[in-house]
Amino acid sequence: DYLLKSYYKTASLIAASTKGVAIFSGANRSVTEKMYEYGKNLGLSFQFVDDILDFTQSAEQLGKRASSDLAKGNLTAPVIFALEKEPKLRDIIESEFCKTGSLDEAIKLVKQFGGIERAQELAKEKADISIRSLQCLP
Repeated sequence: DYLLKSYYKTASLIAASTKGVAIFSGANRSVTEKMYEYGKNLGLSFQFVDDILDFTQSAEQLGKRASSDLAKGNLTAPVIFALEKEPKLRDIIESEFCKTGSLDEAIKLVKQFGGIERAQELAKEKADISIRSLQCLP
């Protein structure tokens, strides 16, 4: 569900844009499809990095409150990966951070249980796929 949401939120726009450029450039169907894959995977990678920044940057750097996605209950890649290893995180999220310090505890658990690192790996994987899609170009 998260990947689909990320596709519709970010990657679909980039994919349509890169495919559109290929079409308007007169590229053949094979190239236009590769350019769509390029944009799709670039967009997914971008979204995963954006999700990571929510945990690693300050509110000043982000231009919004840090960890705002988690505070709103939005499950992003770092949270989903941490949830796989730490069930306590689910309880904190489902309680809607009602206890003082619970949001900070959730952030700590995401970091402690490798959510950020696994999201970085996923972002790199999608970026690498994206780069490979460009090999069709002269």
